[in-house]
Formats: sequence, structure tokens, C-alpha cells
Amino acid sequence: MLPTLITVTLASAPGWIVAALLDMPLLGWPLTVVGVTLALMQRASSTHRPVAAVLPSQLGWLTLQREVARARRNGEELTLIRIDDPADSPISLDTIAAHAREVDVAWHDDAAWLLAVGAGDDGRDALTSRLRRALPEIAAVDAVRSMTFPGDAMTVHALVAGLTRDERRPVGMPVLVTDAVEDMAFGQELTGAGGSGA
Repeated sequence: MLPTLITVTLASAPGWIVAALLDMPLLGWPLTVVGVTLALMQRASSTHRPVAAVLPSQLGWLTLQREVARARRNGEELTLIRIDDPADSPISLDTIAAHAREVDVAWHDDAAWLLAVGAGDDGRDALTSRLRRALPEIAAVDAVRSMTFPGDAMTVHALVAGLTRDERRPVGMPVLVTDAVEDMAFGQELTGAGGSGA
């Protein structure tokens, strides 16, 4: 609130000076309105607040487990996106979250992960295209991979394994009983379920 008040005060100063010192209120008033409007527009465009939730790694994985179970119960879709970090630095989760949707969840582990709740193939394509435009450092390489439940994979383990190049479980991903139960129910191998990636 205070930064906005300071912005308005400074932006309105030229108009007040013209109105008071030069005794030209008809020129000062429009100058004040234009100054404040431009300053607030500039402030709004420069404010970069994340839209999606940014979670710690462990909580991100638990949210994925919960959302897959919910999607299975309700017959819904969801997409899991993995964004490999560039060699020089990790990708900012705030940047990813700012270009995602309110219902999405982002976290960082061995890479940046984004859970797009309710997104099927069309939503996945739109979201990955938006991320590539927003993050030029990943656009030129195959750094963004995604899979959709249930079309591409029927379990949490299958989603993660399909997005992990070396087939190992990401460092912070917990080994939960539901992984084994889901994978056996759908006849899938338990590669890496013993925590070999940890």
C-alpha cells in the first residue's frame, strides 16, 4: 500500500506544481491524471507475482499423489511437466508459476516440476508453449517434457518415470505404498521404486 501511495504522490507532483505555481489548474489537473495513470500502469506491468502455488519438494510430490488419486476418482485429466535446469543455474519457480494457472503447482527437485491440474492434451500444449516463450533459456533445447494422466500414464510412478531420463526416482520423491499398489494394479514394472535415485 505504501509503495503505491508514494508512486501516486510522485506521479501527481508535476500536475500540482503546474496548477499551484503557474496558476494553471486547467493544465495541472489533466497532467496529474495522466501522470498517475501512467505510473500505475507501469507499476502494474512491472509487478511479477506468481500465479500458481510454489511448494517445497516433498509437499509437491505429495500433492501430485493426492491429485492423481482425485483425478482417478473423478475421471479427470492432469498433466505433469518437467523442466530441466540450464547448465548454469536453476530455473526460477516464480517465473514458472507466473506463467501457469492458479490451480497449478510448481516445485523443484532434480528439475523444475509443474503439475497442471485438470489439463488434458490441449491444455498441456498451450501451457508448454507458454513456458517455452517465457523461458528463452529452455526454448532451444528439449528441456520441457510432459505427460498426461490417464492418456500417457495411469499411475504416479509411470508419470514420473516417463519424464525422468535415467528412470530413477527424483531425490525428494517419497516412496509411498500407493505407488506399489497402483503400479501392480495396472501391471507396470516398479523400476526405481526402491529409492535407487535417492
